[in-house]
Amino acid sequence: MKKLNVAIIGTGNMAQQHFNVINSFKQFNVICVLGRNKNKLINFAKKNLIKNFLSDIDLAYKKFKPDIIIIAISESNLIKIIPKIVKYPWFCLCEKPIGINFKESLEIYRKIKKYKKNNFFVSLNRRFYFGTIYAKKILKNYQGKIKIYINDQLDRYELKKIGIQKKVINNYMYVNSVHLIDYINLFCKGRVVSIKNINLLKKKPKILISKIKFSSGDEATYTVVYDVKSPWYFIIKADKKIIAMKPLENFFLSNKNKVLDKEINIIDKKFKPGLKRQAIQILNYFKKEKYNLTSIKDYLDTVFLIKKIYEK
Repeated sequence: MKKLNVAIIGTGNMAQQHFNVINSFKQFNVICVLGRNKNKLINFAKKNLIKNFLSDIDLAYKKFKPDIIIIAISESNLIKIIPKIVKYPWFCLCEKPIGINFKESLEIYRKIKKYKKNNFFVSLNRRFYFGTIYAKKILKNYQGKIKIYINDQLDRYELKKIGIQKKVINNYMYVNSVHLIDYINLFCKGRVVSIKNINLLKKKPKILISKIKFSSGDEATYTVVYDVKSPWYFIIKADKKIIAMKPLENFFLSNKNKVLDKEINIIDKKFKPGLKRQAIQILNYFKKEKYNLTSIKDYLDTVFLIKKIYEK
């Protein structure tokens, strides 16, 4: 297999996290980095020993013909940048979110489909956590009913303090909670038949509880706590089995000892959890082997669920 040339667009933390992973594979070669801010672009390229850096997407494709582009830019810029990227045939992996709200996500999806682009995937790294993969393996042939419990938090004061834009904070269910709500679509079988919300937003701490039922009999309870610190966790109950990711980077089975695996210790400590396993799936795609990447359609299914939950 020939080396795959990779372009990265973005110079922030997630661009760096993706570079760290991609650079650990001999099969990948980061050929260029793209960005708008000249100083940040130069610093990123210099730090990571990337020879080529530029701001023009068209020029980057015409000059280097990358096989892959990794998109790791701010959510507010995606609506303008993605149409410039998807007109080229390169494989695309875009860091979530795909759009700052439902309307933008749907518009971006339509732009991608306009070019009949079937090699556009979304980076949802929690799908590639050790615990997520292990839970899917345990439940692979399970046909009974499952119950899912998810705890989320939205500390708006903290987000404002660190400089997050008001528009982003107001749409944080699409920007960040998509990671957790995605677990509902990932594990529950069938279609959504009902959503019942218990709104405790007038009390302190403010809480929203959403109970979602599926045609299979599966149920999910999604709770989001506002403006206080509250742990992220994900729990599945299937008959006598209890699978818990609490916090999400850890994995427990039936409330017994934590499952330890060298993959957790090596892969998920050396790199941002999930990203290296996701990169392996990219290689599988190019080797024409079975792969497990998140399509834009799968991502949009979760966006629709977010809309249903928050518009109840």
